[in-house]
Amino acid sequence: PVLIEDWPDVKIRGFMLDISRDRVPTRETLERFLDLMAKARYNQFQLYTEHTFAYPEHEAVWKHASPITADDIKWLQAKCQERGIELVPNQNTFGHFERWLALPEYADRAESPQGFDWGGRHRSPSVLQPTQDNADFALSLVDELTPLFDSDWVNIGADETFELGQGKSAELVKEKGVHKVYFEHLMRLVKPLTDKGKKVQFWADVLEGEPELGADLPENAIPIAWRYEDPAKGRSLEYDAQLLEKSGRPFWLAPGLGNWNSFTGRLDVAIANLTECMRVAKEHECEGVLVTSWGDNGHMEPPSISFVPLVLGGAYAWDLSANRALDPVEVANEQVFDDPSGVAGQVFVELGFSWKPVGPSNSNGSALFMCLIPSWPPQWWGEAQDPEVVEEVGQELLSLIDRLKDADMRCKDAELVKEELVHAAKMAKLGADVLLESETVTEERIAQAKLKQAELWLKRSRPGGLQDSLGKLLNRLSDFTEIQRITWGGQERR
Repeated sequence: PVLIEDWPDVKIRGFMLDISRDRVPTRETLERFLDLMAKARYNQFQLYTEHTFAYPEHEAVWKHASPITADDIKWLQAKCQERGIELVPNQNTFGHFERWLALPEYADRAESPQGFDWGGRHRSPSVLQPTQDNADFALSLVDELTPLFDSDWVNIGADETFELGQGKSAELVKEKGVHKVYFEHLMRLVKPLTDKGKKVQFWADVLEGEPELGADLPENAIPIAWRYEDPAKGRSLEYDAQLLEKSGRPFWLAPGLGNWNSFTGRLDVAIANLTECMRVAKEHECEGVLVTSWGDNGHMEPPSISFVPLVLGGAYAWDLSANRALDPVEVANEQVFDDPSGVAGQVFVELGFSWKPVGPSNSNGSALFMCLIPSWPPQWWGEAQDPEVVEEVGQELLSLIDRLKDADMRCKDAELVKEELVHAAKMAKLGADVLLESETVTEERIAQAKLKQAELWLKRSRPGGLQDSLGKLLNRLSDFTEIQRITWGGQERR
């Protein structure tokens, strides 16, 4: 007889995939994620939605998005159950309503119909005014969604309410304070759901401003603190955990896979962030963690960039002490790409670290990506770039592309993964050349890069959102240099 003793550090190990930043995955892509989740022992899955579920009464919002449908949910739930994974509904209910509030039929619901200023630029309205009518509206979406799922859990988002108090609720916020106004509206959203027996997850970023307010939440309301950077570079999840403990109630933690705002991923950041999260979750006896893969600024990176950190995150959540020292190259080769040559894993890991010499150090993204997004001015990531360093990074990317030819991947999507990694490296190289303001960055080169981006997108994702995503990319080098000039007033940055 053999006695096996094995149990997880964290009871509920969830994964949340963003499908609201333009990229809505195909069923085949979702199943690829599920297979990796099962291998890494995740037991909860969420699709983060803002406007990408096909609510019958709200077609104007999702009609161009190739949304997830009720039939998709039925299919996905069956696939999850085959793998012992609980599928949980997710619908943001307070902030991140940009796509809704841009339409005339919903515009009156906005806190700031004319938009708001944040982070050095003017933004479109994104937050619902904190009223009972808007709570009822948001809950009507949740009530339509939840019967499609077997789970008692539901994630209502309610994060990043940036313009709260800057518009229609200004006087109320002046009287009560922004955290109190936020909490009162949060209760309008949470209590009707917990009264129905639901267990409600919501993001804790605003509540952390006055965590003591959380003591009044219903028992089954669970705040989730998120932090996505290397803890050595900024605030750690340990800090968030200590804040939320002041509420005297359970909470979860959420790390990130370091995939977004970076064509090739930021694997070093993901590993540091994931391991820190699982350490803090275990020490604070959190019931659950929710590993996140976001899609900020058009979800440009291919899904395969998330595969390796996803598996690592599941391993860390199961048993950090046993798995902290896992070699990501071996995990990539043996668990993700099935490459006996060892080449694919080595190249993937080096790609995931390639962004680091050009930074930035702590801005949720890579300069190799951000310089290609005109709406993201350099003041957000404007560390001085050493041209020699950028040139070296560009040459390293070309070398990695060449080495990938020798990979012997045997996973079912091997050829597609190879295409995706080559393209991701080429896009990062384009970013390096933009930073150098190289004459090789022509309109034709950018157009060809966009065509390849579209071709690969359609092999993993639905067509809705593709044009919006491509529209976020630079069109010509002069766009970048003009942004540099405006942002820095002609000052020398190098």
